Amino acid sequence: MISLALAGWVIILADRFVLEGFILEGRTLCIIKNITGHPCPSCGIRSGIGCLTRFEIYRALLQNPLSLIVAAGGLVIPFWVAWDMFRKDISLFRFNQRAGIWLKKNPLIVFFLI
Repeated sequence: MISLALAGWVIILADRFVLEGFILEGRTLCIIKNITGHPCPSCGIRSGIGCLTRFEIYRALLQNPLSLIVAAGGLVIPFWVAWDMFRKDISLFRFNQRAGIWLKKNPLIVFFLI
């Protein structure tokens, strides 16, 4: 999990500082948007996180509000996993289970998240 989170941040930072506007030149990697012409629910997360790296929070919200949640998870989860490994605990796993149970009891929140 730590490796995946670090790989994600390497991609985001490479996009921000090296590749920004260079390779895609206005095109998109989203298959759904390329086929339908309409953005999928996750479209704009990468761009939103790129905005967050420039401290453009309002613009990140406009790109996709979920970019804040994904960025927060990308910052918190690697440290949480490392802490669990250090303590030989499974607190992240337990949190994930409790969150799943809570979301099953609150379908309206799931609807808004989707």
